[in-house]
Amino acid sequence: IWTYDITSDEMVQITFQDSNRFPLWSPDGKRMVFGSNRIGAMTSSGRAAFFDKHEVFWKSTDGSGEADQLTDQNHRHGPQTFSPDGTLLSFYEIHPTTGRDIWMLPIKGDRKPWVYLNTPYPEGGVAFSADGRWFAYTSRISGRYEVYISPFPHRATARSRVSTNGGTEMRWARNGRELFYREGDKRMVVQTSTDQLLIIGKPRV
Repeated sequence: IWTYDITSDEMVQITFQDSNRFPLWSPDGKRMVFGSNRIGAMTSSGRAAFFDKHEVFWKSTDGSGEADQLTDQNHRHGPQTFSPDGTLLSFYEIHPTTGRDIWMLPIKGDRKPWVYLNTPYPEGGVAFSADGRWFAYTSRISGRYEVYISPFPHRATARSRVSTNGGTEMRWARNGRELFYREGDKRMVVQTSTDQLLIIGKPRV
């Protein structure tokens, strides 16, 4: 992972060890969060089982110091996004029974992770609303990936479907009034309102 300074035209290498990907800036810009296989368990042949041991780390964006490990459980993990106030990091877990699940990691305090959504269907592709009260994600509960919105921080027991013909890769507008996603080769947008109640408009190209 590298950073590129647009003004000075300089590049800084952030990671040096093993395979690192999914870079994500911390909200204050001081740290880079990423997934890494650097602690891969060793197999009987002496090779590292990198796929099975993939955890979330973060490191100073100037490249100094060592990377700190943020997740350490029995399954594969990777970073997704920060909450708007920067207090929570959403990350995924690949579970042998429930597949891809959505977890939350408090950045301060005891950093004890908690599960937001785990079902028999894979979930991912997450996005917080600007006010942090709603959480968009994809799920294959209908048989294909669709975009849903659930209240936050309450566990995702209630959900509202956004997409009508499949959807992935969401981005919520900073003003909170539009949710963008991909439907095949199309880029879609939905008008949203999160002021009091959640209001979802009709998707359009």
